[in-house]
Amino acid sequence: MLLALLLAAASALPIHIVKGTVIDAKSHAAVRGASVTLPNGKRIATTSRNGQFRAELPEAPWPSALTIAASGLADRSVDLPHVPADVNLREIALSAAARIHATVPPAFAAEKLRWTLYRVVAGRVAGKRAEGQFEHARADVMIDGLEADHYMLLVSGKGPLQKIATKISPKPGELVELPIVIIPDVVRLSVVSGKKSMAGASIRFHPTDFAWTGTVTCDEEGKTTTDLWQEGDFLAVLLDHEHAAFSRITHLSSDTGTISWTFEVPSHHVKGRVVDSATHEPIPDVNVSISGTTVAGGGLEGLQVRTDADGRFEFTAIREGSHTIRTYRKGYRYDRPETITIDKDDGDWEGDISLDPLGDRPAVIVLDEAGNPLASVEMFLASSEGMILLEHTDSMGRVTIPPERDGYVFALPVTGSFGFTHISADQSSDVTLRIPRPIGSIDVVSQSTAGEPIADVFFLIRINGTWLPFQVFSRFVGLHSLPFRTDATGRAHLALLPEGLYELWPVSSADEISALIAGHPAQAPATVVVGNTPQIVTLTFRKKPIS
Repeated sequence: MLLALLLAAASALPIHIVKGTVIDAKSHAAVRGASVTLPNGKRIATTSRNGQFRAELPEAPWPSALTIAASGLADRSVDLPHVPADVNLREIALSAAARIHATVPPAFAAEKLRWTLYRVVAGRVAGKRAEGQFEHARADVMIDGLEADHYMLLVSGKGPLQKIATKISPKPGELVELPIVIIPDVVRLSVVSGKKSMAGASIRFHPTDFAWTGTVTCDEEGKTTTDLWQEGDFLAVLLDHEHAAFSRITHLSSDTGTISWTFEVPSHHVKGRVVDSATHEPIPDVNVSISGTTVAGGGLEGLQVRTDADGRFEFTAIREGSHTIRTYRKGYRYDRPETITIDKDDGDWEGDISLDPLGDRPAVIVLDEAGNPLASVEMFLASSEGMILLEHTDSMGRVTIPPERDGYVFALPVTGSFGFTHISADQSSDVTLRIPRPIGSIDVVSQSTAGEPIADVFFLIRINGTWLPFQVFSRFVGLHSLPFRTDATGRAHLALLPEGLYELWPVSSADEISALIAGHPAQAPATVVVGNTPQIVTLTFRKKPIS
């Protein structure tokens, strides 16, 4: 009887169809016999003679991506949007497989080195592609089945700074010989605050391109010794209970093999207590941030902590000068920063911060298409004063509207589409925000005038005349495993979109985004009406003339 019930429950799970066609990127011919696998390695389909595949997937658990693999061609991971419907991946182009043959000095062959290959986008690590370990007594490894792309190979030893990263960009079908040169340095580190050694200090090191990270811990005298495999500029971060407290840029290199460096951090502390202005009672779990903490060559801006059960907070390693403290707690005003000044001869700053209760403020009420309240929805407020991340909606779909703010509120539920609505600075009543159906999709194609695909093109979107902030768009695509840039074939598939008039601008930097939103841009390069029918947008780029 129990078995019958379990079988009935399994058969009741919604089944969705995923399909597509696999082609050779160079010849555009269909690829027969390509395997389609889930993230756990289970094969769910094999392409037919015409390169097509079709597979059934249950709604739960829904895979984040599929891997397409064929002999002699590069493996390719294709993201899946979490949609309660069939998914048509259309054409999936596989390029000739590239290979990387990495070698380390023979002296390191017995050290059980590990390697990790990451994809690199716009100079930054964007995701892990493969990983493994150098086999015992071998000083080389072959990494194959790669797409032509930008990568970073990280080779790691046992020590926290025994790491070396190398960037490489193989072409389709290319075998790249990659020698890894490891010349260890010994780093002798001391950490001091003012004139005192910092016993047990933990310092996290990042190369300035953030290719990797490693953390060292000092002894009772604030000192430690460790091996370093890669010289260069580093961001050194002092950690306080696993949170960043202070940082400094330093250059670590040596002609002798020994590097001695003293990490000097500011000695002032900023601490206090947050209380209710009406009751004078302490307020726990308040988010407290401090700005103005940078200094030439070091410091961290926007440090944050939370108050404890007694409403107390503390920042360590704060420099002299003027600082702004901001506090946030649901139910209280959070737009009244407090400015403090610490002079060179001052000790620590300590004081109470009073928060004014909001009282009965109007709210945005987020509902689904059927009118049911949506809880735990991520909420953003974009105004002329910048972007604010609001608290999530409560069980009734409500989130309080901040006072004296004129702008747009954006709502991102865990599933489905997104929605937005305008609020005014003198808003006196609740605003209902209904999340529309996720019925639309756009396939973005980026190419040159010669028809060659262009990868890593980002885009800014305006919907019905309202800019979709890049922070909101980035979070939306992250929630649903959607791409926010074109892939190696010059394509990006955007799904779960509400209907409306969409304008798209290709962008390559944060400065371009700011300039577009702040100015009055010319007509968008692409405009499309999104509805029930999938839309295709082609962005064609002309090469800049060589001056």
